[in-house]
Amino acid sequence: MEDNDEDMYSISDNESIEDILDEEWIKEFEFIESNYDKFYNTDNNKINIYSFFYQNNKIHHIGKEKYDLINKNILTEEELLRIIKIKSEDKYKLDTILRYNIDMKPNELINFKNNNENIEQFKYMNRIKSVEPIHFMPSIQMFSDLNTLYLFFKKKEVSTYNTKKIKYTPITKVKKTKKNYK
Repeated sequence: MEDNDEDMYSISDNESIEDILDEEWIKEFEFIESNYDKFYNTDNNKINIYSFFYQNNKIHHIGKEKYDLINKNILTEEELLRIIKIKSEDKYKLDTILRYNIDMKPNELINFKNNNENIEQFKYMNRIKSVEPIHFMPSIQMFSDLNTLYLFFKKKEVSTYNTKKIKYTPITKVKKTKKNYK
């Protein structure tokens, strides 16, 4: 019996549970896990904006910039309008808005790599039909740099028609008295 009592380990008042536990395995696990951080979904704080300026189906200029979102994952309507106004410079009008957002989940990554037949499942380009808040879904960290907003601006056509302007002035009726001939 005495041998068994000596084999048992007891915590004295001087020792704490942290002293007893080996923390090396926790540190090792955190290190291994940090290597996989790039495969987890994260919020989008930045997006790329490409601006295409064209006339008669010919691209004249392409602009690129990184844009910091004010709200995570959302480009607000006010932000979008401000960007459009700055880019258009009153020479161009907005023609099309496209959003490219890879919102793949980490468990879908292997299917994406191996499955070439079901490409319909992995469509990430969407057309935005009106000026509204644009939502970017959280993306796998290693793909978050690919989230992009594409703006297509068409050159405004200058009118060559010279039409004469006609001013409309309403005619006021003058009351006349009718003569009575008897």
